[in-house]
Amino acid sequence: TNNHVVAGASKIQVTLADGRIDGTASFLGVPRMLEAVEWSGGRLRFLTRSESVSGNEAPREMGQLYEVWREGETLRVRVQIRRSHSVDPPLEFVAQRQ
Repeated sequence: TNNHVVAGASKIQVTLADGRIDGTASFLGVPRMLEAVEWSGGRLRFLTRSESVSGNEAPREMGQLYEVWREGETLRVRVQIRRSHSVDPPLEFVAQRQ
């Protein structure tokens, strides 16, 4: 099974094969591999990683925690960005299946 979900500038591609969930999620337009994938209670949760650079500072790792669930005919997505020095409030939006 191969599903694509588009939400604003983000794109999530998920593949289910032999009971294993793989795929990518774009963050700022760059596809990143899904890590720590979990399916429970009708919700898909996973992590992606990226780096941010500010001025002359060394790159800092960021983690994007995703949670995707169905609400009626709608797919809801929540993303929380964890930076090395802070955690952003979660963003929540509606996704469209392609």
